[in-house]
Amino acid sequence: MTTAAKTKEMPQFCPAAERMGMQMTRKQKYRRVLLALAALFLILAVLLGYDAMRESLPDTMYVDENSESPFQPLTKHPLLTISEDTKEAEKTEFGETGETVVECSAAGIPLKKIRVIQEERPKVAVCGAPVGIYMETDGVMVIRTAEIRSSDGTVSRPSENILREGDYITKVNGQSIRSKQDLIDAVKVSNGSPVYLSLLRDGETIEVQVTPQKSQDGTCRLGAWVRDNMQGIGTLTFVEPDGTFAALGHGISDIDTGKMLQLNGGELYLTQILSVIPGKAGVPGELQGVIHYEEKNRIGSVAENTIYGIHGVLDREKSSALPLTVTEIAYRQEIETGPATVRMCVDNTVEEYEAEITEIDLGSENTNKNFVLEITDQRLLQKTGGIVQGNSGSPVLQNGRLIGAITHVFVNHPEKGYGVFAENMLERN
Repeated sequence: MTTAAKTKEMPQFCPAAERMGMQMTRKQKYRRVLLALAALFLILAVLLGYDAMRESLPDTMYVDENSESPFQPLTKHPLLTISEDTKEAEKTEFGETGETVVECSAAGIPLKKIRVIQEERPKVAVCGAPVGIYMETDGVMVIRTAEIRSSDGTVSRPSENILREGDYITKVNGQSIRSKQDLIDAVKVSNGSPVYLSLLRDGETIEVQVTPQKSQDGTCRLGAWVRDNMQGIGTLTFVEPDGTFAALGHGISDIDTGKMLQLNGGELYLTQILSVIPGKAGVPGELQGVIHYEEKNRIGSVAENTIYGIHGVLDREKSSALPLTVTEIAYRQEIETGPATVRMCVDNTVEEYEAEITEIDLGSENTNKNFVLEITDQRLLQKTGGIVQGNSGSPVLQNGRLIGAITHVFVNHPEKGYGVFAENMLERN
């Protein structure tokens, strides 16, 4: 009799199935990571979109007191809505102050509160003629420091690390300085003794001490290049009913330091365009003209230099020489992408040329780059290549109203440029 041997069953392993399970686990983890990243990117996109929409809205908005639906332009965006309270306020008076607050939302999420000011729509006399500009700085502007070589050959830089480019020297030892000659005379009499300079630096007045050095001719000098005036050609944009004018659309900056000039005053003159250097990609064009600095050609005085251009008062008796057309101002929220015109002077005659508004930044504040336009008129493109230096301040019109002025040219695309809102150039701002 034989006995059967007992065998113990061993578990069976399937390497292929095990690998498949591990692969499924890795795929699931990979998918989860992808879903998490997708959700994160979606949230980020929503937040960025929300922020972009919020920034696209202005802090303050002016509206025509005779408009039946002053807030309607704010609802052009399909996701943008205004509160029910605001809709009711639109049907009633703004109150004694002429102001109200508009609450804007996107897809039900609060975006921004906009201060809305009701007013009689401004009217201005639109120009477009070139003008000669002469301005004097408020004090003497420091361009850069320089070395002084004495009669014995030694070199010194007495103003280095004391004066900075963009400083305005307003006084020397308490004596007011209004021109380069004033500065030269005040330093000359120091005879090499330390002088105390009053400087206007970044809007603040400070006092510094510099010891002048004698140059090879024996004259005491500070060792600094300075400037006390500026001349150029720009375009007169408009004149307000009280005679206040606005020109250029941007502030005048020093060509060397790039900083906006602090003005002590200036004059506006009639000018004559002699020729035009057409612009091309990478090389901006230029209006070339002549300014006759004679009293009979002086048409106004310059009072301010701001980021929105230069402002001053026009001589009413001489304004008859300018091509002025009374036109209403368009508010920023009324501007649309699409056809527009620009008033420019190329052949000593102001004409309107066709253009296109391609971008609008309603929320842009404290800047003169509020919209983008493109010259489409072949007549102008053939003459100038587009926008050239000297066109700054050229009026831009749309639907019979002034919407702004040209401020900058795109150097690599001279047919394109930036513009500033007309309402920003008004005296009230």
